[in-house]
Amino acid sequence: MEAVEHVEQWQQSKDFEVWPENWPVVLLFLDLATQWTIVATMSGAMTTGLRYDGVLAYFRLRGERPRYMDDLQAMESAAVPVLNGREDG
Repeated sequence: MEAVEHVEQWQQSKDFEVWPENWPVVLLFLDLATQWTIVATMSGAMTTGLRYDGVLAYFRLRGERPRYMDDLQAMESAAVPVLNGREDG
């Protein structure tokens, strides 16, 4: 399943609370939904992580300095197992 479709399906199936101070990185994470690296393996497609060249291009196009990288990487680390069907991490 494509990463974006998986995220959209997950969003529809589960409610979750976001603390106000975390909204900026959540919105950043959602903006970068097209920047996942997905590779073909013998057992099917596997998400390996975000394309950092795409992440940096996102900031350049917006005229911003990269922000929230530590938080973004924490979300990425939590998301990869979920996107690969291993929701227990």
